[in-house]
Amino acid sequence: IRFAHDAYDKGTALREIARRLKVTPEGTVAAGDHYNDLPMLKPEVARWLITPANGIPPVQEAVRAADGYISHRTAGDGVALGLEYFLERV
Repeated sequence: IRFAHDAYDKGTALREIARRLKVTPEGTVAAGDHYNDLPMLKPEVARWLITPANGIPPVQEAVRAADGYISHRTAGDGVALGLEYFLERV
């Protein structure tokens, strides 16, 4: 069930937050595990993409295609490992 306008999703929300903070996609991290996260799990929205092990297959595919991080841990632990992974590379 969708309770919001079709033009608004996590991708548009993250883009607006980044715009207001003057942060480019290159400086943005997005993490998600379900269908509603797919709109923000795109390189044009965030350079650093993370999904925990419990991410559904379409989310894992999107993150993999964008050279993101797929954790072997679930939920918040998986996201934390993804943040550590990317922080070690910058």
